[in-house]
Amino acid sequence: MALTSHITKSLTSRSFLCGLGAGLSVYALLGGWAYFGGGGALQTQQERLASQTLPIQRVEPERPAEIPVADLNEDERLDITEPRQQQPSPIQEPVDSARNPAPPEPLPSTISMELRSAPYPGVYETGPKGEILPVMNAADGLSPFYTYRKPFSFNPDQKLIALVIDDYGLSRSQSNENAHALPDAVTFVLSPYANDPDAMREAARNNGHELWLKLPMETENFPKDDPGSKAILSRASLDKNMDNLRWALSQTSGYTGLALYNDLSFTRTKSTLSAILKEASDRGLGFFDMNISAPSQIKESAQRFNAPYIKNEIFFHDPKWAGDIDAAAELLETIAESRGVAVGVFKNYPGALEFIQSWAPELARKGFTLAPLSAIYLSQNPTAVKPMPPKLEKHDAPH
Repeated sequence: MALTSHITKSLTSRSFLCGLGAGLSVYALLGGWAYFGGGGALQTQQERLASQTLPIQRVEPERPAEIPVADLNEDERLDITEPRQQQPSPIQEPVDSARNPAPPEPLPSTISMELRSAPYPGVYETGPKGEILPVMNAADGLSPFYTYRKPFSFNPDQKLIALVIDDYGLSRSQSNENAHALPDAVTFVLSPYANDPDAMREAARNNGHELWLKLPMETENFPKDDPGSKAILSRASLDKNMDNLRWALSQTSGYTGLALYNDLSFTRTKSTLSAILKEASDRGLGFFDMNISAPSQIKESAQRFNAPYIKNEIFFHDPKWAGDIDAAAELLETIAESRGVAVGVFKNYPGALEFIQSWAPELARKGFTLAPLSAIYLSQNPTAVKPMPPKLEKHDAPH
């Protein structure tokens, strides 16, 4: 038993030492092989792997059919012609003058341009004695009011003031001075009794002034205040009054409408005045009622006949002002401030020229805009604004 135990212990120790020695020998051999031959084996393996690498081909997806650039909208053109870039902040965004032009300058209150030629084709007829009379164009509805009015650019929140010179043409020298020296927004009311009314018309309109024709009428001060031999009279026959109307209309052309001073003189003969107004409205003319206390007949007739109507609010040479023209001007400004529009009438006197020349700059500084008389009606009736007829070349203008 003791011998067996001794042999077992001996074999176990010897075996352990032999196994340990053998294991160390194996590790030593592996380490030497790795150091001296492993690098070459690794390179050999890498070369084998590289020699077996397959080429990779990129397959492009099928493109849709080409669309002509002209048929694309702006965004689609940008996608094709130039890459999309991140949008900069609104403050730093560059301005492309071709694609984003600078906003236009505000339009002036009146457009600086010549008025339509007079007489204008389609809005006049020739009477039996060769006279020229205004008429509505039956083909397109073009009227003298819209043809001969002064072009005007309407802007929001404007406070418009129309200044009118009455009896233009009676004093030729004063009329010519007014035509050249007054702002072109000032409107002139031409007297049919003027010497050479065509010359007076040209002087006014060539300097940019809108022109209206005065219709002489009987007033309550008749016969002390004599309206002339061709006036509309309450006691005259309708035929006589119609002849006088056509005489006044034929004295010249290029006027936008009729200026009348109406009071209670025609109270008993309303039908006569109504017939006169209908004849004028059928010819496409507007009405300017110069009496600040006028009865409503002209206004009602204009509404019934669908004709433009404007009423005066201040007569600067009324005796009630006792020469205090500044007080009248202040009242007109108050009216314009309150209503948005106002109209005032001056006589064709030297004092009117001097006063308007000094007053007009003050009006502009106070935020008021001088406007032609027709603009007062159109500003209150924006749906009535119609396109201006084309400007005729001089060689196309009728003679």
